[in-house]
Amino acid sequence: MTSLWENRFGLECLRGLESIDIWQCHGLVSLEEQRLPCNLKHLKIENCANLQRLPNGLQSLTCLEELSLQSCPKLESFPEMGLPSMLRSLVLQKCKTLKLLPHNYNSGFLEYLEIEHCPCLISFPEAPTLVVLKSWRSENVHPSTLKRLEIWDCGQFQPISEQMLHSNTALEQLSISNYPNMKILPGFLHSLTYLYIYGCQGLVSFPERGLPTPNLRDLYINNCENLKSLSHQMQNLSSLQGLNIRNCQGLESFPECGLAPNLTSLSIRDCVTLKVPLSEWGLHRLTSLSSLYISGVCPSLASLSDDDCLLPTTLSKLFISKLDSLACLALKNLSSLERISIYRSRKPIDESFVVCAVFFPPTRYEEKNDERVQCLLGLIRLVSAIVHKHEYRQLPSLLL
Repeated sequence: MTSLWENRFGLECLRGLESIDIWQCHGLVSLEEQRLPCNLKHLKIENCANLQRLPNGLQSLTCLEELSLQSCPKLESFPEMGLPSMLRSLVLQKCKTLKLLPHNYNSGFLEYLEIEHCPCLISFPEAPTLVVLKSWRSENVHPSTLKRLEIWDCGQFQPISEQMLHSNTALEQLSISNYPNMKILPGFLHSLTYLYIYGCQGLVSFPERGLPTPNLRDLYINNCENLKSLSHQMQNLSSLQGLNIRNCQGLESFPECGLAPNLTSLSIRDCVTLKVPLSEWGLHRLTSLSSLYISGVCPSLASLSDDDCLLPTTLSKLFISKLDSLACLALKNLSSLERISIYRSRKPIDESFVVCAVFFPPTRYEEKNDERVQCLLGLIRLVSAIVHKHEYRQLPSLLL
């Protein structure tokens, strides 16, 4: 297929048509002269290996709300007239030769922008100087309506500066992955509720004054090997509920003032240089914490006991793995605990064992000899015997 039509009648005659998907049309080289229905709302072009040019009349599609371009490796640029003004969502994936975003992408009502695996894309366009809008500063680069921004696998992309987001008060979700030029997070993220950072090897630290994100609810940091420390003012993130940190090989310490006070879920995994003892994490102060996952940290931890006030009594789920020195679990006072998952492995990896147990502390029942508790104790002894029989490492003792 080399054209959407071959006679004098085009798709513009189909005034009721609102959505077009063009998929795997490898003979299609150009849509430059194609006219599309004026009421079109959704346009998706995917896996068109030879497509080089988009329709010239793209900007005239005043009803277009969503534009998605995926796996079009020969597409280098957008039409000179740019994007339609009412566009809400722009997705660019695996457009390997795309060099520039449309010049007017920041002058409309764009709410969602996703850029993934576009290695030739270097930066956002410079802000226009000829167009003056009351709510815009001259240096603003992102639309003030943008709510969600995702940048994935764009190795040459320049860092996002504070000037780019200066006028944006709507941004709620920011996801950055494999973005080596990102060395510090920009300011002006006051409306942000979700922050995902993956594979940003240039990220060494957070802003000295802390994250400018008072409304942040979820923070994920993964595979940032040069990150040395977390935000120094993390205790001020009173809205933060979920904190997930994984595979940050350079992370050495936690903030001296402690973690966010209202966390409900905390996961710290495979941060091998984190030497801070569990007793100094301040977990007992997290009075809303219900889920805790610790793995590959605290190499010298031999005992985990609620007698030491290490864990909050609000915990309902506890996941433990790769704590080779752990020999004892004593959790008799965690009255809300419902589930424990213990994973202990020894090399080679196929000699691993996983235990998932539903945990019923006696304090939840009037009689300590509750039949269900005794059944659970019997099950634990049975599993421990099986593990020992097959010469795996003994499970830690569970003291009820």
